[in-house]
This record gives sequence, structure tokens and C-alpha cells, in this order.
Amino acid sequence: MDSMTTVSVVVVNYNRKDMLADCIDSVLSQTRPPERVIVVDNGSTDGSVAMVRENYGGRVLLVELAENSGFAGGNNAGMEHVDTEWAALLNNDAVADPRWLEKLLNSAAGCDGVGMATSTILRGDCRDLLDNLGVGLGRDGMSRGSRHFCRAAEVIDEKVLIPSGCAALIRTSAFRQAGGFDTKFFCYSEDTDLFLKMLLLGWKTVLAKGACVYHHAGGGTLGVVSPFKTYLVERNRLFVLFRFYPAKAVLLSPCHTLFRYFLLSAEIFKNRKSRPLPAGGGLSQNLAGLVKAYVHALSRLPAETRERRRWRGLSCPGLLEKWTAVYGLDSRSLRGLEP
Repeated sequence: MDSMTTVSVVVVNYNRKDMLADCIDSVLSQTRPPERVIVVDNGSTDGSVAMVRENYGGRVLLVELAENSGFAGGNNAGMEHVDTEWAALLNNDAVADPRWLEKLLNSAAGCDGVGMATSTILRGDCRDLLDNLGVGLGRDGMSRGSRHFCRAAEVIDEKVLIPSGCAALIRTSAFRQAGGFDTKFFCYSEDTDLFLKMLLLGWKTVLAKGACVYHHAGGGTLGVVSPFKTYLVERNRLFVLFRFYPAKAVLLSPCHTLFRYFLLSAEIFKNRKSRPLPAGGGLSQNLAGLVKAYVHALSRLPAETRERRRWRGLSCPGLLEKWTAVYGLDSRSLRGLEP
């Protein structure tokens, strides 16, 4: 690693005071300390801001937002204060291994054309199981963490296309070249959108071996299941589909989506007694969220068509098909709920 390499860490928080302190402590305890730690608070009402001020003072830069701008807006606000070559994003409900930054920088710094590095994200409640190892692409634009619940020791020579925004290293100049996170996404698939843009601009991804974080399950602030989450996941999936996928894939996507819904429904029904669906709105409310997602996404077709012209123009013929084949989601990933 080049001794001149510099890095900042950005942590976005919204009403997770109980987990935020552990997250910040893990960043401040790195074997390779960051030049700056930036905590962006998305208008929390649980005392998070007071806790950061009282416990960390000048050791972190606290950026206070008046309202919840989501993962996308929060990270964009944090990145405005980054003046280092690299920026590491870390979820507020994750704890970084002491050598996390060291391993990330060793893998990425000095490698020509590398714009992002992927961490190994392990489950906080069972540290030999993967929460995810990068993001996989579905044939209908769905994207989600891959290798859920696989044993980390069994994953050998894995290749990753898209890092998870939960814990990723990004070259600051590449982030800005791609335009940062699209705030229309709010949260879910905003990392897929950004990293696909970076890939199309010619940047590469590396998997940083040994760069681990431990992520608490539970679906984040929106839970495992909720109408708002259903709306965001499906709407943002359609944005990704419209922007990046070839026309044939867009036309065939309803078939793949129906198959995904079938797998998910069958899995929920099969495990309804041993693993009941978490509370988070009934079936009718979630279906209403699904309908709202389609209405909103389709209403934005003219704007998304303009985005499509730009980004599809940078894609080689067959590139997205290759990516979905090599880095696609298997049936196990498709039928499970995002933890």
C-alpha cells in the first residue's frame, strides 16, 4: 500500500443510536486509521446526535441533516466532505474488523483502473456465515446481496462485480465522475445503480480478501418486510432494469419477475410455521406498495429513457447479458427475503 494513500470513512445514521456507537468504535480502532471519519445523521430523533457529540467530540465530523434523505442522500452529503483519494462506506448497523481498512486499501490502492473494493460481509449473530459477498443481478433488474447464509470458509476464489454499499471502498474521483448516488432511489439498489455506472465508465472492482465487517440482520430501519420497503425495492428494480438492461431483457422481465414472486411465495408458505413472516404490514398493504411501485416507475419512463440512452450507450453488446449470467442471483437468493 502506498504510504501516501488517504481514506475517509462515511457512516450514515438514522435512529440507530444503539448500534452506531459500536460502528464508530470499530472505525476508530482500525490498524490503518482513516484520515477522517464522517458521520451523517439523517434527522434522527433518538438522541443519536447528542451521543456522537458527547462520546466522540472532535474525533469525527458530524454532518446533521434536517430530514431523512435515505442511504443515497446521506452518503452524498458525507461525500461532500471527503477530500481523500478513497472513501469507505460503512452501514451504521455493521462493525468493522480491526484490519478492514488495511485490507481494503492493500487490495485496491496501486491497482490500475480499480474504482471500488468489496468487503466480506459476515452475519453479526453467526460470524462464520456470510450476510453477503457483493451484489448479484437478477434477470429482471432485481439486485441483492449474494451468498446469503453460505459458510464463508466454503467460498473460494469468488469474483464480485458489484460491491454492497453496506461496506465498500470507492475511489473518490470515480464516485464523482459517475455522479454519486441517485437520490431518487432513496435506499435499495442505489449501490447497484452507482456501481454499474462506474463499471460502464471503465472502472474495475476487486474483492479485498480478509476485509471483513459484521452486519446485524433485521432489515435495517424498514425491517425485513414493510409496504414502504416493498415499494422501494420494486420501484428501484425497475429503474435499474430500464436504465441498463437490453431491450430483450426488459420485454422478458415480467416472466422472470413472476417466477421470482412464485419462488418467494412458495418459500414463505413452506416455512410459515417454523419461520413466520415478520410483522410489517399485511398482504394487502404490501400489494398496494407493489402497485404503487409500478405506477411510479412507469410514470418516470420518459426520464428513465434519457438515462438509458446515456448509460446503454457506454455498454458493449452482450455485456449486461454476460454480467447477469456470471454474477446472477441463483434460485436460493431469489426465493429468500433480504435479511
